[in-house]
Amino acid sequence: MMIRSCFSLLLGAIAFLAGGCTDQLVFVRDDGGVRKIFRMDSDGGAQQRISPAGATAHMYPDVSPDGQKIAYTDGIRVFISNLGDIGGSSQVQLSTGTGTKTWLRWSPDQQVIAYTQFISGTQAGIWLAATSGVNSLQVTFPTGSQSDGGGHDFYLGPGNVQNLVYSRSGTLYTMFYNGTQPATPITSSGTATNTHTLPVVSHDNKLLAYRLAYMLASVGTIDAIQVVEVGTWAPRFAVILPSPQVRQGSISAIAFSCDDQRLYVTVETAAGAGDRHEVYSVKLDGGDLRQLTSNAVFDSQPSAISQPCS
Repeated sequence: MMIRSCFSLLLGAIAFLAGGCTDQLVFVRDDGGVRKIFRMDSDGGAQQRISPAGATAHMYPDVSPDGQKIAYTDGIRVFISNLGDIGGSSQVQLSTGTGTKTWLRWSPDQQVIAYTQFISGTQAGIWLAATSGVNSLQVTFPTGSQSDGGGHDFYLGPGNVQNLVYSRSGTLYTMFYNGTQPATPITSSGTATNTHTLPVVSHDNKLLAYRLAYMLASVGTIDAIQVVEVGTWAPRFAVILPSPQVRQGSISAIAFSCDDQRLYVTVETAAGAGDRHEVYSVKLDGGDLRQLTSNAVFDSQPSAISQPCS
């Protein structure tokens, strides 16, 4: 992703006068049985729905690197629009077809959106759509029992070449973003007891975070967030969210804060059950865990809002 610092679009004028940056994020909430995109401050304050009312769902939001636009899906179609105009006159449809779409990601140059499309059953591939209009291209081709539905993100390689990191059946791979070169694994092979999913790259392109889930016979699935250096893939941090505050084995999404000093994580609370996920914030070293939402409903899929500070 583009190297950038950030400030809240809503409080941009205040941040400019103060000479600093503030931070907001978007996320998805089950709003009366329909999943809608909401916005809030980085401390959990000022929560408000930014999707229009109605029966149409808006999910898997990703804010563009310049903080001006947002990509989202209604489950079948992929759209982009101005950040404050979801479903409005600025909305552009980028995909066709009937397969379920998930995990939208902007490219660093904002020219394409990468998304997951389910091909059949639980098998998913990754597609690219040009942000100028409908022009989708499939770039990964899982076979047999393989699936590429575990998340993906862009990163810049040497010479600012755009690449993808993605999860195939629990193993992380990298490749040139349009699939014209062979993919290379960067983690050990995923197994039934050890999987690597939900990769996300920091805004400054220096770090990759992903979910490491492993099975222990005595306690069940244990979650950790592994943070590594982009390019070398050398470990930097391992974050284990504390029990019993959160339910182990339930991390559903990860995102970097816009200053890349914290992670937004969605996970079931220990008191929750079923589809009750809440948004948390935690430092990269695992300290200062903060619960940002507490709504006893599905709150997930966070994405930081950012754009250059003056």
